[in-house]
Amino acid sequence: MKTFKAQGKQKFQRAEFAAKMAEQEAIENDRFKKLQQAAGEEVEGQVAKDRANVEESFRLPILNLRMKLQSVKMTKTARAEVLKELDEVMKAKQDALAGVENKKQQLINEKLSGEYKAAQDRLNAFAKQLGEAGPGGSSVAEVDGKKVDVKEGSDELDKLIESMDKQIRIKQETHDKILDNINSDIESAIKKVNLQKKYVLVLRDVRTNISATDITDEVSAEVKKIAN
Repeated sequence: MKTFKAQGKQKFQRAEFAAKMAEQEAIENDRFKKLQQAAGEEVEGQVAKDRANVEESFRLPILNLRMKLQSVKMTKTARAEVLKELDEVMKAKQDALAGVENKKQQLINEKLSGEYKAAQDRLNAFAKQLGEAGPGGSSVAEVDGKKVDVKEGSDELDKLIESMDKQIRIKQETHDKILDNINSDIESAIKKVNLQKKYVLVLRDVRTNISATDITDEVSAEVKKIAN
């Protein structure tokens, strides 16, 4: 148990390390997002002309095809061919615009390559400052003046937890089965009382005052008969 305690202490240290690293990563990510936004605005001027050229090159072909579709004299076959051609032109336009966006992203990546490395270096330095409490640190701890491997007993602890989980599942299944049986008895009792009284509607779980006959006692009596 002392080994388990030492193991738990190291797990806490690892969790604390992970929490601090996550906080630092969030800071770096927030900083990097701001740099990305600034870089995106900066390179936009370099790709804006390319995007405008794509829009202009496809504007007239798309307009002509849409005008053809407005012709009332077109046959069904001709209309289908024009629609197919329009779909192909629209897809080509989307591909061309996607190419422009890829170019923009490449320019952003080139501008931020140094910043990305700097962020990684800062995170590595921060992790080093936290010491050996992080992942990969020593698994040896001191218990009563003796060095022990906190990994010892890990399998036994896992088996104990697994056994407890199994018992919990068994108890939950038993509880659910008993509850199902109780609900079934209640349903049977309600049906019997309903047939005897010839009610049109029986309400359950009423949460407001209504003008109706309360058959709770009668249902309870029937349930007791079923249980006996």
